[in-house]
Amino acid sequence: METIKTACGICGLGCGLNVIVGPDGRIEKVEGMTEHPLNKGMICARARNAASMIYHPDRIKSPLRKEGNGFKRISWDEALDTVAANLSKVKEKYGPTALAVCFGQPILTQGSATITFVRRFCDAYGTPSVFSVDSMCWRAFIIGDILTLGKYGLPDPKNARCILVWGTNPSDSQPFLARDILQLKQKGTRLIVIDPRRTALAKKADIYVAPRPGTDLALMLGLLNVIISEGLYDKDFVVKWALGFDKLTEHIKAYAPEKVEELTGVPAQQIRQIARDFATIKPACIATYSNTLEEQGSGVQLSRARCILQAITGNFEVPGGFITTSSIRHKPVRLENLLKHKPLGVDKYPLFYGVWGKLIGEGEGQSMLLPDAILHGKPYPVRAAIVSGSNLALTWPNSRKVTEALQSLDFLVAMDLFPTRTTEMAHIVLPAASCFERNVIFDFYRMLHGLPFVMLQKKIVTYEESRSDMTFYLELAKRMGYGEYFPWQTADEAIDYIFEPSGLSIEKLSKQDPGGVTYGTVKLREYETRGFPTPSGKMEVYSKTLEELGHDPLPTYREPQPAAGGNGGSYPLIMVTGSRKLPFCHSQLRQVARLRKILPEHAVEIHPETASKYNIENGKSAILETKNGRITVKALVTEDILPGVLSATHGWADANINLLTDNAPVDPISGFPRLKGVPCRIARAN
Repeated sequence: METIKTACGICGLGCGLNVIVGPDGRIEKVEGMTEHPLNKGMICARARNAASMIYHPDRIKSPLRKEGNGFKRISWDEALDTVAANLSKVKEKYGPTALAVCFGQPILTQGSATITFVRRFCDAYGTPSVFSVDSMCWRAFIIGDILTLGKYGLPDPKNARCILVWGTNPSDSQPFLARDILQLKQKGTRLIVIDPRRTALAKKADIYVAPRPGTDLALMLGLLNVIISEGLYDKDFVVKWALGFDKLTEHIKAYAPEKVEELTGVPAQQIRQIARDFATIKPACIATYSNTLEEQGSGVQLSRARCILQAITGNFEVPGGFITTSSIRHKPVRLENLLKHKPLGVDKYPLFYGVWGKLIGEGEGQSMLLPDAILHGKPYPVRAAIVSGSNLALTWPNSRKVTEALQSLDFLVAMDLFPTRTTEMAHIVLPAASCFERNVIFDFYRMLHGLPFVMLQKKIVTYEESRSDMTFYLELAKRMGYGEYFPWQTADEAIDYIFEPSGLSIEKLSKQDPGGVTYGTVKLREYETRGFPTPSGKMEVYSKTLEELGHDPLPTYREPQPAAGGNGGSYPLIMVTGSRKLPFCHSQLRQVARLRKILPEHAVEIHPETASKYNIENGKSAILETKNGRITVKALVTEDILPGVLSATHGWADANINLLTDNAPVDPISGFPRLKGVPCRIARAN
């Protein structure tokens, strides 16, 4: 037996693992790495059952070519030649913008090397049409943070004395965080939870409130009203560093707690108590993470309000508040000088692309615009796509339109671990390597957790003919004549090249620091000596950038449209979707029997009062419907959700919630769709 340390990549958090490999080279067991600073030995059922995923008989074992209604096994050489020939044909006929490259969370969380390497291929081809799940997850918060602070900040709950968990459920998404928060609470840390669902943490919170979905910004502005009107803010910081605070002081007068109670359903007395606790129990942080508050019409402005709350209470760049860390040095990999066109949406959503001339997320396009571009050829025709680690037909909003768009393409390549709705439509299907079958320098701890830490996701086993995404793009680039831009012989060589300025390499992290290494420092009150990296050099409470683009310069609440909940219309209830369920990660891992046993089927959570009103019985089938469509789901009647609200998870092929959602952008700044606060109705199934 051999024990190998690695960073888990199943869900992207990067927990430290000890992987036990038998004498035959197969993974026998997976345990937690006790010395890892993040999970400290704790792992979830996904990691414990990693071997069941890796050796699952349904995995894609080799390249496949579509023939008639089925697929034929082919060699990698034939697959690469076919892809190269078709992409060359598309480029010659329609131009380079006709190729769209789409990647999901498994690519994003492979770290910066993989993302920039994929973009290098796209630059060489000449296409700006690169899309990711960031178009509905995380990006809006990054935009808001940069517009306000000039940088991206993360909560530091492990050092906080007051933690405000807002719209996220760590018990299912980050179990180690839930563990740490409960341990801190036992030592006296104040815990406040804000969520329409009474989560496991909410049941143990000092204060729990359940706002109506889509009204979070009104609640944040109500907290600011109390903090400012009662003088609970850091006056020295505000005088020196808060540009436009005087305008905010006038602005929030419209958000008195009694008014906010009408908008959100949260009692005014509790609004005051939460504001006072957050402002006076220091240090304090708002713990909200990706895919929580962004997917509504005010995602960017929510981020701005959250930053303002943190900073004016003296909780920015202090332990236990919002922290920032130094970046890891990389060699530039992009070939932006070869691009002649801009991504989709850059004209309508320029801040999604970049802020103040700085690209965000490598300057990707807004994914919600892609289906219409494919179907209607505007602003330019998109006729081919490479989809890596993403089941677009199931996980993107408005599945019918996405499916129609994918089916209309001249050529589609899909690279994944398992067959999916998306691979079914592909002309070429490629076997992807799991996080245990490729080397990746995982440098996302800083972005995901604020930890200045780096660890190697190691190639531990080889499965059939699976290859890493970087290997695929490297070999495809050479096939297409881009060899001068891709001089490396292997993906590992390219990774070492990218991380050379940092002094990191695959060999160093494999042999010298197999358990990971601290890299960089946490920045504390850096603004006192360097100012804020904004045009004004201050925290921009009032954003002239937004004003010049025709947006609200101050965070301003606007009632969600179309409104939902108690309006007596055709869709009187409110649906929220996107919540994580611990056995799975989005649409992944439902093939694993042990995980499926934990959560065998989709269920929509509904309050007993709402269930009684619509004659819905616990455990029985119900029809869930929006203006986009209807699906049949099992009802889970529970007191742990707000009356009038339905919570439906995603990623179930047999109960696809995205048949009910829409990809129409609702956030005017980011172009994000609405996945929280969707008007709906429910009826008993016959």
